[in-house]
Amino acid sequence: MANLIRTLWHGWNTEMTDTDAWQTGWQNWLDQLPALRLHARNWAAHLAAMPDLAANLMIFCEKLRKNDNESDTENDRMPGFSDSPSGNPQ
Repeated sequence: MANLIRTLWHGWNTEMTDTDAWQTGWQNWLDQLPALRLHARNWAAHLAAMPDLAANLMIFCEKLRKNDNESDTENDRMPGFSDSPSGNPQ
């Protein structure tokens, strides 16, 4: 299937002039439509089963923020640590 798509893509983007190759390519595409539809349905079901991307991003950001806050608390206890932009110890 990948070769079929690659062939049509290449033909379209390189202005294929071989009419027989175009006709064969499109006929192969039409012949594969049932398999392409099945693949599309399966892929959609796979994506639908995945957790919500936006919610996962929020959870990830919260974990980062929590880890940063914990690091700040630990760093406050370390002698010579500075929050200055230069990063130089005090």
